[in-house]
Amino acid sequence: MRKYMLRLFVAIMLIIFQIQPVFAQVYTTDKTEGFGNCVYVAGSPDMYPIEFYDTDKKAYCGIIPDMLEIISERSGIDFVYINGNKADKNTMGNNLQVEIVSSSAQDSTLPYYKDYLELVSFEKDGKEVKSGFIFTSLADDVMISKIKAAASEISAGVKNGIYLSYAEENTRINYIWIAIALGVCLLLVIAVRCDDIRRFYAAMIYTLKRDDIPSLSA
Repeated sequence: MRKYMLRLFVAIMLIIFQIQPVFAQVYTTDKTEGFGNCVYVAGSPDMYPIEFYDTDKKAYCGIIPDMLEIISERSGIDFVYINGNKADKNTMGNNLQVEIVSSSAQDSTLPYYKDYLELVSFEKDGKEVKSGFIFTSLADDVMISKIKAAASEISAGVKNGIYLSYAEENTRINYIWIAIALGVCLLLVIAVRCDDIRRFYAAMIYTLKRDDIPSLSA
């Protein structure tokens, strides 16, 4: 009995130590240094909602960064976005300062191209939208395999949930602008009506005062 309990205890301990949760993160920085054991990413700062730099949060946001957080959690790889413009993105890729360059298409003609991972694919306004990562020659094969394996585990339901979250955000923003526009129109109508009322009372007062003035012929 003791041997059985001991073996059971050892088996449980092995499971605990072998299956541990993986904690990793996605950062944003202005420099291509200072983050050890991280995969550097050159993103697109103005591709809302796919990928964009949020000046308030001072971080990259969007569909791809959200998916990258899931990939990070499942692979144990930390990712660091380098904040910059489109020119900086291509320059960092050419100079091999980053392992990943976000791209809307698989372009194997780029001098730094090594592999490609498609992350985003959906239809918008009758057109198919695709985007993903180009791995530069700085990226090693093991890291690429881990990222691709983690990405393949993201279900269609999770992807659709991320897509819808930004679609709903767009709808909320549109409603806000519609409300603002209606408010401005209402204020203009009130201003016009107030001006009309003011003119009416001014004309009425003028008429009353004129009637009170004695006629010169009298």
